[in-house]
Amino acid sequence: AYHHVSASADAGSLIDRSVMGRLSIYGDAWRWWRHSPLFGTGLGGFEAIYPSYQDLGLLGTAAHAHSDWIEFALETGLLGLVSGIGVFMFALSVITRTWREARSSEMRALIGGGLAAITAFAAHSLFEFSFQIPGNAVMFFALLGFLLSAPSWADKSASYEDEKRPSAGTALLAAAYCVVLMRAAVVPAAASWQAARPGDAVERVVSLAQAVSLDANPVFAKRLSDAAYSAAGEGARPDYSFLRISLRYALAAAERRPFSTDSLYLAGAVLHRLKRAEDGRDYLRRSNAVRFSRFEPRRETVARRREKKIDVLRELNLAPAKTEKR
Repeated sequence: AYHHVSASADAGSLIDRSVMGRLSIYGDAWRWWRHSPLFGTGLGGFEAIYPSYQDLGLLGTAAHAHSDWIEFALETGLLGLVSGIGVFMFALSVITRTWREARSSEMRALIGGGLAAITAFAAHSLFEFSFQIPGNAVMFFALLGFLLSAPSWADKSASYEDEKRPSAGTALLAAAYCVVLMRAAVVPAAASWQAARPGDAVERVVSLAQAVSLDANPVFAKRLSDAAYSAAGEGARPDYSFLRISLRYALAAAERRPFSTDSLYLAGAVLHRLKRAEDGRDYLRRSNAVRFSRFEPRRETVARRREKKIDVLRELNLAPAKTEKR
């Protein structure tokens, strides 16, 4: 997932390049956060928004910030970050209190081990995108829920005859909630696995179509459009059925991500091959019109420094006096 390193660290080791790449992303993240510090820019938008703040020395693109906490702060703002940290600290306090009040050494060892595990996981997420991997996130929250339920079972006796069982409605509601959570975690993972299956151009079209049916992700739609375009073949007599598939999913990807120059350009190219030149030129113009304005405070800093130097030269009568504009 990490396809880029800092260009200034080419002579260093792989570890050095990885560290330099992360530091570059963190610097870009700071400039991003200054533009929307309170409410953030919305969950799931890192890959789309990051190019407008990316340092020119960083090659390629980044899908994640390589820090879950930084990415969460960028997408939810200060309010979301404070709320998230508050919830996590409250959970830690509840688990710690249960660990201290546990009567048996076995329970203290069990709860203490789980507490250490989630703390280490949260600390590791400072420098990695662990929560962006569905399997990791499911394991973390399952362990967190297990530990938060500890007060109800940590000091129970061996006899459960008098234990009040939950009602059938409560159990059904809990089961339905678990199913919803599992689907939210499993479906994107299954779609990603399906989209990554190897094969020739036609097999890739089939695999990606199945991935899109599971998860209507614009990234999968763009890949499907690429695969269908390749399957259509080159030359004067392409397979128009594949070109129509390519156009359909290129337009779907462009609709979900109107800033995606690749999707717009691909739609224009397909329209040209379908003998719809005017429509194709329109999409090509739209792809060329997409621009990200970079936020580069260094330019302003250099200008101020230059102005200060000129002021010093003026004081020494080595530069002409400043003329006021009328």
